[in-house]
Amino acid sequence: MRFRLLLCLLFAVMLAGCSEDKKSFEQLKEEGIAAYLTGDYLKARELLQQAKKSKGTDRDILYYLGRSYARDYIYDSALLVLKQADYLHPSDPEINQAILDAAHTSRAWGEAKDALKNLERLGEAPSDYLQRYNMYYGQIGNWPQTWFYRKKLLDADPENPLRYLELAAVQLQMDSLNQAIATLEQAIDQLGELPQLMTNLGLYYGYADEDQKAEKLFRSLVAENPGNPIHLLNLANVLTVQDDLPKKREGLDIYKRIRTQVPPEIPIDSLIQVVEQELEQG
Repeated sequence: MRFRLLLCLLFAVMLAGCSEDKKSFEQLKEEGIAAYLTGDYLKARELLQQAKKSKGTDRDILYYLGRSYARDYIYDSALLVLKQADYLHPSDPEINQAILDAAHTSRAWGEAKDALKNLERLGEAPSDYLQRYNMYYGQIGNWPQTWFYRKKLLDADPENPLRYLELAAVQLQMDSLNQAIATLEQAIDQLGELPQLMTNLGLYYGYADEDQKAEKLFRSLVAENPGNPIHLLNLANVLTVQDDLPKKREGLDIYKRIRTQVPPEIPIDSLIQVVEQELEQG
C-alpha cells in the first residue's frame, strides 16, 4: 500500500513537471516575442533562446530569434537561424523576406539571391526584384545571369541611358567587346549624343584599337566642354597611343595642361614621362 502511494505521488510530480515545462515554454515564447516587438532585442534573444531549448523547431521562435539578431546587426547568427527556419518551414514568405533583408544589408549576395528566388516563386517578390537580381548576380560574378537581367531591365526602360551602360559593361566582362560597342552605338542612335554614352563608347573603341573613332568622339566632347579635364585626359590618352608623332605631342601638351586638375589616383606624371621618352626615341 505504501509503495503504491509512493508511485502515485511520483507520477503526479512528473505530470506537474511536464505541465510546468509546457507552460514555461509558452511563457518564454510569448515574452520573447513581446520583447522583440517593443524593441528590446537582447532580452528577446535571451528568452527565445531558452524557449528554443525546449522546442527548437517552432516557427515563431526561429523567426523572431533571427529577426532579433538582425535588429542588432548580428547578421551571421541571424542568417543561420532564419535559414534553419526556412529549412523546417519552407515556402514561408515572411521567413524568406527576413532572410532577404538580413542578407541584402550584410552583403551576403548568394543568400539574398536565393531568398529572392523563393519570394518570386511564391509570388511575393518586391517590386524592384529585377534590379536586385542585377545587383546580386553582378556581385557574385555570374555574368550570364547578370546579362539576362540587365537585358530585361533595358527592355523595360529603354529611355534610360544607365541601362545601356550596364548592359555594355557586362558584355565587356563576357569578352563580347563588339556587342558592347553595338549596344552603346544603339543607345546613341536612340537617345542622342549624351556625354556619358559618348565617353564610354570612346573608351570601348580604344579597347578595340579603333583609335581614330575614339579620337573623333573625344574631340567632339572636348569641343562641347573644353574645360573638362576628364574629356581632355581621354583625348590625350587616345592621341598618345597612336603611331603619329604630332598626335603624341598634342597629347603630351594636354597632359601637362591638365596635370593639376586630374584625380590624384591617375598617374599623370608617369604618363608624361612615358610619352616624353617615346618622343625622344622618335
